[in-house]
Amino acid sequence: DAQTRYTFRIQEHENLWEYYNVLLQRLRNYADNPFRMGDSGFAYEDETQLNALREGLVNMLMHADYFGVMHSTIRVFSNRIIFQNPGKFYINISELPKSIVSKPRNPIIARIFRWAKLAENAGFGFDKMLAWKHKVEFETYVDYSEVTFFLDENDQRTVEETETAEKTVEETVEETETTEKTVEKILDIITNNPQITQKELVEMTGLTRRGVEWNLAKLKAEGLIERVGPNKGGHWRLK
Repeated sequence: DAQTRYTFRIQEHENLWEYYNVLLQRLRNYADNPFRMGDSGFAYEDETQLNALREGLVNMLMHADYFGVMHSTIRVFSNRIIFQNPGKFYINISELPKSIVSKPRNPIIARIFRWAKLAENAGFGFDKMLAWKHKVEFETYVDYSEVTFFLDENDQRTVEETETAEKTVEETVEETETTEKTVEKILDIITNNPQITQKELVEMTGLTRRGVEWNLAKLKAEGLIERVGPNKGGHWRLK
C-alpha cells in the first residue's frame, strides 16, 4: 500500500510481558477510546475498540508456534492491521466464533494471561475481536494464521473483490487492444482499396454491419479518414 516498506519497527524484546505492553501502547493509537458519561454522572472510558485489538494481541502471543522459523508480526497499513502468527488454527475457522473449546498452543503462556485477567477462561474471546468498529477477517493456512482488523470501512476489499477488479482491468485492456487491432485492420483495407464498400468491410473484418458503421464513424470523427463523393461511386481518403 506504500512505497516505504517500514516507517517504524519495534525493538525486539526477550521478555514476553514487556513485549505485550509495548505493542499494546502502539495499538492504542489506532483504537477509539471515547469518554462517556455514566448513569451516576461520572465519565468513563469506552475501551471496546482497544479491547478488540488487545484480544488479537493476546491470542497471537498465546497461540504462536515459538519453535517455528517464522516470527509473530503485526503490520499496520493505511486501511488495516494484520496480526500474523506462525501456526495453523486448531479449530476450523467457521467454528471458531461459536466454539467453547480452549486449546491454546502454549498452555503456560495462556495461564499467565488468564491470571492477569487478559484472556478468557474458555474459548478464544472472538466476541471481543468481532466488536471491532469495522470488518474483521480470520484466515489460516498450513503454517501460519492471520487476523485482519480493517481501519476504514470504505477500503474493505476482499481478495475476491480485488481479483474481480483486476480481472475487469485485464478484460478492459483486452477490449482496448482488440479495438485498436480492428481499427488498424480497417485502415489497412482502405489504404489498399479506397473504393471498398461497407458490405465488403463486413466480410473482410468479421464485424457486423453496425460494427463497421460505428468504426467508420469513429475514424471520421477522429479525422483519420474522410468520404469523398457519394456513398455509391465514391471513395475513402486517409488524412
